[in-house]
Amino acid sequence: QFTVVDCASPHGAQLVYRGALPGDAAAPFPGEAELGAQMAALCRADGVIDTAAATAIPDLQVQGSFPVTEEQWAAGERTYYCFVNRAGGEPITGTLQGPGPAV
Repeated sequence: QFTVVDCASPHGAQLVYRGALPGDAAAPFPGEAELGAQMAALCRADGVIDTAAATAIPDLQVQGSFPVTEEQWAAGERTYYCFVNRAGGEPITGTLQGPGPAV
């Protein structure tokens, strides 16, 4: 559960992208480790983050959230979320959301 705030206000983290996991929707659950390994590439894809804005934040961290159980997968959950925050815990002001990855 997350609190939604205006990006002009200081905030601890930011959702920068929401996407659908690639692959066959009928495929068996690949496991949390496999999906976690995919998050680095998916959440760091060109266009997910506004790189010009991000250069001002040297301690920027990118994290992904995704279905972690077989039950979620069986229910059809294939959405992943990319978040950014600062390693030092300082707030972010403004948006770091990019235009989205190239298709």
